[in-house]
Amino acid sequence: PPRSDLKIQNNPTCSVEEYRGGLLCCHHKQSLLDKDQEVPWPDQPLEYRFKFRFYFEDYEPATETSPASHQNLHRMFHATEGNAGEYDIPQCPEGTPPEQCVHIITSEFKVQWAVDGDMSDKAGIHLMYAGPHCHAPSCLSM
Repeated sequence: PPRSDLKIQNNPTCSVEEYRGGLLCCHHKQSLLDKDQEVPWPDQPLEYRFKFRFYFEDYEPATETSPASHQNLHRMFHATEGNAGEYDIPQCPEGTPPEQCVHIITSEFKVQWAVDGDMSDKAGIHLMYAGPHCHAPSCLSM
């Protein structure tokens, strides 16, 4: 089954014919234009830069009286929109009262999808953090 409702809901993000533009039009050396348009800058790649700042603490190994200061942490990520990175919220039919104009998207996530290798001999995981992501005010609940 799909990992997100987007395909089932025929969301425009899932079809290049209906896609309205956004994050997916900006992959390396790809341009999303109408069929009759030419890329206006074929020899001028668009550039942008990121600046990162990293904070860290020195590692202290375990001793007889205290555990190690750090643990290995496997980060798992799952996006409700099935890794599309975005999706369109359909407009309600004209005349729909605002309190009835609600769009729902759900998704399924299994730990085994995020772990490399066979997990059949594993007893489970220790979940240290789970952080939902939502853009207010359009998000009513998680």
